Amino acid sequence: MAKTSIGIEIGNRLIKIVEMKGNELVQCVVEDVPLNMVRNGEIIAFEAMADFLKELFKKYHFASKKVSFVVPDDAVYIRRIRMPAMNASQLAVNLPYEFKDFIPGDKQDFLYDYRMVELVEDESGKVVEMDLLAVAVSIVLMDKYAYMFKLAGLKLVEALPECLAYSNLMQTLNQSNMNQDYAIMDLGYVSTRINLYHKGIFELNREIEQGVSSLVEKASDVLGMDEHVAMHCLMQNTDGILEQEAIVEECNGIAISAMRAVNYYTYQKRENTLETMYVVGGGANLHCMFDAMQAIVPLQLVDLHMLSKDAGIKQALCNAPAALGVLWNL
Repeated sequence: MAKTSIGIEIGNRLIKIVEMKGNELVQCVVEDVPLNMVRNGEIIAFEAMADFLKELFKKYHFASKKVSFVVPDDAVYIRRIRMPAMNASQLAVNLPYEFKDFIPGDKQDFLYDYRMVELVEDESGKVVEMDLLAVAVSIVLMDKYAYMFKLAGLKLVEALPECLAYSNLMQTLNQSNMNQDYAIMDLGYVSTRINLYHKGIFELNREIEQGVSSLVEKASDVLGMDEHVAMHCLMQNTDGILEQEAIVEECNGIAISAMRAVNYYTYQKRENTLETMYVVGGGANLHCMFDAMQAIVPLQLVDLHMLSKDAGIKQALCNAPAALGVLWNL
């Protein structure tokens, strides 16, 4: 019997839950996050969020209580490192020292994990080095997540940084992405985030402070309406609001910042093969934003959902890509 798995991503405005049975989508749920639970991507009311999760699991009758969670990239420290060949127990001792200049406080206050990129061999075929993508995250924060899910009657069985959830998606959808450079741009509500991958491995990310909310503010000023109404008008392009000069200029400003992030990466990685940027997030549904990116960013822009022909997977890629990616852990 196919295994049921649940992936959860909690953002500033939306909670996204993907339920899979084997390789088939059962349901993809997107709900507004109640006010005063999340601020700047961080959950600030864990017990209230637990109650909300309990309500959602009752409402949608999810078939499993075991969940995989997308940890915001801002909550983790990620490093690409090379270390001498060693066994797992030796690595557990030595890995924290690789973060001593990057994390605040005591190294014992963090959990460490890694994804093996490559085992480097000498001429005789002996493994002499390990190429790793290493991650550190606060123990206190992970305990809060585990406690939140426990209060909701759930069990946290896996957690993965958002950037790695996306790399799972790319490698699962198309194996050729394992050897290619690519970018993923999340046109989010509060900000715009660009993740860049070198030969299929996460390299760096850049955050642009403006997102859909900045367009909502402009639309609110132009229309003289409440921001909630202005958001609806943007999504519906009421009275051609997306063509208003103030909106177009804001989109162009975000696109210029995205172009600078791409140019920085290509300058740092002269041997890059970066040609394509995959787009996710609510801003991708606003044609003015997509058009500005196409005109200014020197890459081919592709909606991420175009990588799948399966109707269910396309739905999840459109609405909850990271929550899907956390279930495709490689």
